[in-house]
Amino acid sequence: MALSDSDLYRAATEELIKKAPKNLYAFMQLTWPVLHDGRHIIPTWHVPLMCRYLEAVASRTIKRLVICIPPGFAKSLTVSVFYSAWRWLDDPNLQITSFGNSRDVVVRDSRRVRKVIKSDIYRAIMEEAGVDFDFADDQNEKKNFELTTGGFRQAYPIGGSNTGKRSDEQLLDDLSDASDALESPELAARRFRNTRKKVEGTLSDRLNSLNDDPRIMIAQRLHPLDAPGGAIDDGWPHLVLPMEYDPDHLQCSPDDPRTQKGELLCPALANRETVERLKRKPLAGAKLQQMPDADGEDLFTADMFLLSSDGQGARSARRYVISCDPTGGGGVGADPSGMVVWADCGGQSIAVDVSNSATDWESLKREFFRLREKWGARVALIEKTGLGPSLISEARGAGMVVHVFKPGAHGGKYARANVSTERWRDGSLRVRSKEGLFATLINQHCNFPNVLHDDLVDACSQYAIWRHQGAGRVHHQPRELSRGELPQGLVNHVDLGY
Repeated sequence: MALSDSDLYRAATEELIKKAPKNLYAFMQLTWPVLHDGRHIIPTWHVPLMCRYLEAVASRTIKRLVICIPPGFAKSLTVSVFYSAWRWLDDPNLQITSFGNSRDVVVRDSRRVRKVIKSDIYRAIMEEAGVDFDFADDQNEKKNFELTTGGFRQAYPIGGSNTGKRSDEQLLDDLSDASDALESPELAARRFRNTRKKVEGTLSDRLNSLNDDPRIMIAQRLHPLDAPGGAIDDGWPHLVLPMEYDPDHLQCSPDDPRTQKGELLCPALANRETVERLKRKPLAGAKLQQMPDADGEDLFTADMFLLSSDGQGARSARRYVISCDPTGGGGVGADPSGMVVWADCGGQSIAVDVSNSATDWESLKREFFRLREKWGARVALIEKTGLGPSLISEARGAGMVVHVFKPGAHGGKYARANVSTERWRDGSLRVRSKEGLFATLINQHCNFPNVLHDDLVDACSQYAIWRHQGAGRVHHQPRELSRGELPQGLVNHVDLGY
C-alpha cells in the first residue's frame, strides 16, 4: 500500500530528528517553521554551506570564522539563532555571548532563540540527543538567559561599554550599521576603525579559553576598515559569497559551486530583476559583492611626496621642530604615537626623522627625547590629547619651546589633513627618504582616512597648520629666531589658545 503524504512527511521528519543533533542544516529544516508561521525553509546551496563551516567551528576544527554574504540571505538566522540553539544539543553547558550593532537587533535574536527552544520540535530533538534542560528561573530575560545546566546566552550592542561575561563561544553579528558608510569619509573611517579596534582589542579576550574557544563573525562588507576586513587580513578562515559570481573576486570562497561570471547567489531569494534594482542603491558593491570601496576623493597620492633637494634636508635647516601626535597609552594594541622631526629650511620643511611605535608613557618619553638629542630640536608641537599634557610638561621642564596644538579648533582629521595636501603638492613639505618609516608615513597618507592608524598624518597636518597658516607663530616674537635663540619669557609659556 502506498504511503500517504502525511506518512511520508512523518517519516522524513523522524529521519531529520535523528540527524539534527549532529547536523545543523537538518536542525534548521525542522525548526525553521517555528519562526516563519509554519513555512519551510527554501532549498538553497548557500545555507547548507554555511552550516558546514559552522559545524567545523563546533568541532573546533577551526576556531575563527568570518561569513560575508548579502543582506536577506539568512546569515543572522543561521548563526545567531539556529546555531546557538543547536549547540546546546551537544553541550548544554555551553556559554555563548553575542554582539550586534544595536540593542533592538540583539534582543530580537535572543527572543528568536528562546522561541526555538520552547518549541515542541526542539523538545523532540532534545530527547533524540539525550539532553534535558530548561531556562533557569533566576536568569530568564529577553536579552540574557541561562539554562538549568549552566549554559547561557548573553547579548550586547557593540556600542555599549559592557563587554559581557567570558564565554565559550563569541558571535559577532553585523557589528556596523550600513548608514555609517554613507557618512563623511572622516566620520565613516572613524566609526569603522573604532568597531574594528574593539573586536581586535577588548572583545578578543572575553573567552574562557583563549587557546580553544572560537569566535564567529557574520557581516556584509561595508568599508575598507570594517571588522570583517580586519579579521580576514588577520588570517581568519572565511566564507565570502557575492550576489553575482565573480571568478576574479580575491576573497570568493573556493566552495562556491557557481562557475559562470554573474551567476546569482539564489534566484529564489533575489532574481535578476531584484538584483538589478538593488544594484542601483547606495553601497551596492559593498552589500551585494562584498567589495567595499572608499568614498570620496583621495587627498594624497604617492607622487606628492617629493624628496628634499639637498638629499638630507639638514644642511640648510634654520631650526628643527618635533611634531607629536601622542598615544593615549594602554601599551600593546593602543594607537602608537606619531612623531615627525621637521627641518625648517625657510621655504621648505623637510621631514628628516619619523617615529611611530610608542604606545605607553615610558616609550613615548624615551622616543621623544631621543629625537630631541639626535637633532638638537629646541621646538616641539604637541597635540593636547592622550598623554600629550604629560609630555608637554616634561618638554617644558627640559627647556624646550612647546607649542600646544588643540585640534578641535581646526576641524576634524579630514579638514586638518586637507591643509597639508597643498603643502605636499607644492613642495613646501618634503621627505628626506622614501624608505623605512618614511614609507609608513607615505602609506598612511595615501590610504587616509581608510587606514587603521593615522598618527603620522596627524603629526604632519598639525605641523602644516602651525608652519604655513601662521597658527603656531610665537606671540610677540618680532623676528625669526636663529637656531637655539629664544626670548627668555617664552621658554615655558608658549601655549596657543586656539
